Amino acid sequence: MRNKKLSIIIPAYNAETYIEECLSSMIDFMADNLEILVVNDGSTDKTEEIAERCRQRDSRIVLITIDNGGVSRARNTGLEKASGEFILFLDADDYLLKPAFEKLTTIIEGGNYDFAAFSRMILEADGRTWLNAFPQIQEQSEDKAVIDSIMYTDSLFNECWGKLYRKTIIDEHSLRFPVGVPIGEDLMFVMQYYSHCQKVYADNTALVAYRQHGGSAMRKYSIEDRMRLTEDIYSFSKAFIPEELKFQNIFYNFKILTNLCREYSKDCADYSAIAKIYSSKMKEEVIGNLNGSLVPLYRKHEYFFMKRNMKKISALYYHLKARA
Repeated sequence: MRNKKLSIIIPAYNAETYIEECLSSMIDFMADNLEILVVNDGSTDKTEEIAERCRQRDSRIVLITIDNGGVSRARNTGLEKASGEFILFLDADDYLLKPAFEKLTTIIEGGNYDFAAFSRMILEADGRTWLNAFPQIQEQSEDKAVIDSIMYTDSLFNECWGKLYRKTIIDEHSLRFPVGVPIGEDLMFVMQYYSHCQKVYADNTALVAYRQHGGSAMRKYSIEDRMRLTEDIYSFSKAFIPEELKFQNIFYNFKILTNLCREYSKDCADYSAIAKIYSSKMKEEVIGNLNGSLVPLYRKHEYFFMKRNMKKISALYYHLKARA
């Protein structure tokens, strides 16, 4: 029976270090109109024990334990069990920030929006914090054209957490996270969901404190695997891009390719990695559809390198840029 205003879904795998802080962060939020679904994804540490201790203190917590199957399956399990009118995802090593509670409560109680996104506070591994805001807006906006531009020409909506979703839309369109997709599963869910939304909202108040762990998780993939995964996301997203944003989206994907060039050039001037990127179908499509005259001056050289397949000079350039 759907009798809650909000369900917060938290997938948790070996999260014993942070899960209690995560759950404690919502102790004063939404009173009895909230359910907190902790999906313990086969943890082998004390995650389940700590979550159970928190559940005994807060009856709104529902602890679900499943065999380990990955974050997408855990989130899907939460969606199947959720009774809330709205859904919010949160990762177990992050936590909610109280300054956003009033705004989020107003949006939920009003029930007017299909989608609402909040900025995030980044917690660096060395203790530094900074606000990762939406540069396209001042404080808040419900201008769909502006929010569309964030969705389709920026990376700020790539993660599913920190956003509000209407459960009826998820159910009506049978939306779930793709299982077996190692990167980009968040974006695929968000993009599919967003395509069904009419009234949307974005706010530069930070809702989530996002813990930035050291190192890039993406570097564990070979350049061959990373390009395959990147091209899969690129191909998937093309069906959703509005006509009026196609150039901006192509330029955004050009930046994704140049960021890959820099990332795989950190340790050395890796000619072979650049060659893999420059020989990809995605690169051919992006460069083929990118109007070079509209590329900003500070990116012209990268466009020229890529268009001319200048692999060796690119490898040296991106290596020096990555080390700068």
